[in-house]
Amino acid sequence: MSHMPLARGVVAGPRKRLSALALGVALTLGTSVAFLVPVPDVVGRRELVLGVTSGAVLASPGLAHAEKEPLVPPVVKDLVRVAPQIQEGLDYFYFDLQDAIKKQDLKETRKCLGAASEGSYVSPIEKNVLYPLQQLSTSNPDAEEDGWLGAIRTFNRGMEEMSEGLDSLEWKKVEKAWSKAKDSVTVMLNDINERADKPPFVVLSDEYENRRAQYIQEKKDAIKFRNMRANMVMR
Repeated sequence: MSHMPLARGVVAGPRKRLSALALGVALTLGTSVAFLVPVPDVVGRRELVLGVTSGAVLASPGLAHAEKEPLVPPVVKDLVRVAPQIQEGLDYFYFDLQDAIKKQDLKETRKCLGAASEGSYVSPIEKNVLYPLQQLSTSNPDAEEDGWLGAIRTFNRGMEEMSEGLDSLEWKKVEKAWSKAKDSVTVMLNDINERADKPPFVVLSDEYENRRAQYIQEKKDAIKFRNMRANMVMR
């Protein structure tokens, strides 16, 4: 069955009710239609809110706050399962991979990135960060609009550029790509933290270094647990 195209600037779906709210507030305040900026054919709630003049926003402080909607239930449900896994992957990304890059340790950096030549076919970062983030995005019907898919694409590209830099031994390129991946994943995690009832993530900020002692201890405990389990099996 054919569908009539939506008018420019009109988006279907219950989540877009904020668009009507923004327009209603602006009209109620008597603002001119000139406050609207050129918009793409499909406009998200954030873009429309940003199209309101600063005067309209200041006159209605709650409007800017309404920009952030709560996470949809499927994402909240998935976070219970994947948030600890993602945090573990972030630890590995920040401490193991970054340390290897700073030392310009080719073997260890390739191992962190999942190089087959180093005996690691799937990077712990892909397994514990990239894949779970993709799972969260599939549970969010507005993942593209919220910037999640863009953040994941940029993160993945950063990982690829690190591998490319290693192939040519361009460590500056590797460092730049690591920062690119870090910044992109932080965008998505910050958005989740701001919309969750309780922030589930410690994001990759300058303060992340404070987690190093805890991370090292957790690695030692994990090794002890594996050794203990292996000894029990051998008995």
